[in-house]
Amino acid sequence: MNGNARITVSPKVWTPKQIEEAWELKQKLGTNAMYISGGTWVQLRWELGEAVPNHIIHLGRIEDLPKVKMSSDHTLNISAFASLAACRSSPDIHRYWPILAEAARNVGSPAVRNQGTIGGNIACGYGDLIPALLVLDAKITSFDGKQYITDELINFLNQNPSDKIVTEIHLQKSSNFSNKTFYKKIGRREAFTLSLLTVAGALLVNDKNEVEQARLAVGGGDMVPKRLLICEGQLKGKVLTEELCQRAHAQILQEFQPHTDRYTSSQYRKLIAANLLIAGLTDSLY
Repeated sequence: MNGNARITVSPKVWTPKQIEEAWELKQKLGTNAMYISGGTWVQLRWELGEAVPNHIIHLGRIEDLPKVKMSSDHTLNISAFASLAACRSSPDIHRYWPILAEAARNVGSPAVRNQGTIGGNIACGYGDLIPALLVLDAKITSFDGKQYITDELINFLNQNPSDKIVTEIHLQKSSNFSNKTFYKKIGRREAFTLSLLTVAGALLVNDKNEVEQARLAVGGGDMVPKRLLICEGQLKGKVLTEELCQRAHAQILQEFQPHTDRYTSSQYRKLIAANLLIAGLTDSLY
């Protein structure tokens, strides 16, 4: 821990073996308890001065699901407890979803990637993998205390992730987007820390160079990542000309409304996001 940390208690650590057991523990312990998996995100928050709970429910001992597995219907199922390093090194992810491997590569140091999990990156609500997963149209399975529910990630983020336990991430294999995706992260340094900005995009272009579908996502810092749905609609059905890119740039500046924090201004984030997204779109066509 660094000198700014304010950890003054030693929380009790619980290690349930089943998802249902973890849920029951959280209901019993209430707001004095927190789920963790790899623990890298919450350690960062504690170092920034966030209060440490009295109880930690460690999900890392739950091993019900294979880490990364391709099903017969060409869906990739990733256990929420798979490490970022496992996601980065998976042959299937490298082949069909390279943007996710790139996003995992950009999180922290090797030690952090070996310990941090994809489920924790999502469950915290701000993880740097989320923009990449949004443009891949990922689905999330979570447990709400009564049942396992699978929903689109974009919907999951609009709910309260802390009310659920993320168990799996699902990606549908699609050749349409495999070679037209991009991901960029702007950070303050290479160590594990809050990024200033993350952007991701996926593009489907037909043989007339018309954009049949575009997905654009932004995140970073303590912003909940989001899709830029209005800008996506503005691109659909159009040839990606310089004029269209200029209009899309202006739309991103209007649609993306980050807040100012102690590290950078809202205007800076907006401008860099627009520049990176437009550069990614144009580069993906060549």
